[in-house]
Amino acid sequence: MEYQGRATYVVVFAQRPETAQLIGYFNADSVIYPYLVQGIAWIDASSFQILRLRTELLGTPPKSRLAKRTTDIEYAEAHFKELARPVWMPRQVTVIVEWKGRMFQNEHLYSDYKYFKVGAEEKRRATQLPPGEPDNPN
Repeated sequence: MEYQGRATYVVVFAQRPETAQLIGYFNADSVIYPYLVQGIAWIDASSFQILRLRTELLGTPPKSRLAKRTTDIEYAEAHFKELARPVWMPRQVTVIVEWKGRMFQNEHLYSDYKYFKVGAEEKRRATQLPPGEPDNPN
């Protein structure tokens, strides 16, 4: 199948309720409702980069009045002079929620990414245990 002129693999997936460890949460009216997702991914057949990822509810959380929650993410190459290869980053993210009979939609557009590099170093100071502690020979 093609997506934006590229040959792609299309992968359909769904979380297994009995084994899922990563669960989404919808917070409404001071109550938190867990939910699982199912979705579809378009993967470039030559580079194996994810081009688009769409997720939807795998069933509706009971008593939540949440009828729909869809996230659609389109990815694009971002080039940085500091890196030899491009990095795939979100280009557009659309989130649609239908709750209590009302439809809400957020759209996020991303561009002009900046490259930051951070270094960290940890220095440990020798600790002195009080006399009589198990690891202190004194």
